[in-house]
Amino acid sequence: MKKTTQLGFAGVLPLVIGKGLSLFMLLPITGWMLLPISTILYFLWYRLAYRLFDEHRNLFIQSFLVCAFGLFMLLLLLFQEFVVGHMWLNILGVSCQLYFLPGLSITSFILSPFLFSATEAVRFWPLYLCEWIILFILCQIGGLMKRRDRF
Repeated sequence: MKKTTQLGFAGVLPLVIGKGLSLFMLLPITGWMLLPISTILYFLWYRLAYRLFDEHRNLFIQSFLVCAFGLFMLLLLLFQEFVVGHMWLNILGVSCQLYFLPGLSITSFILSPFLFSATEAVRFWPLYLCEWIILFILCQIGGLMKRRDRF
């Protein structure tokens, strides 16, 4: 039970990091300067999964537990995008965006040739979806590497 609680609380870390990063972005920096920060944060997400996962339990369930809060944030963002038509201006709407802020620069850098053209407006929901998938895959890789190292 203790390990399950740790996995659940670990999923909230991107929100805390996103809030700190939003304060950091008030400094005069450009978007490409955030690429190394996003890369480091993705590596730390992998290391977190490596440290927390139990190699004898189901990796998919453990990854889902870590990413469940992120899935909730993703569903709220998709609801705001498609049903409401705009982002909420309350703490819940801002928190959803802050959760995905740490990895947004590297995800947009990778996906920009595929998603954006000069004639269309920028839609962020594919970036958020891709970022959640990346976080889930990094959890899977972290668990697989721990399982490989233990056996």
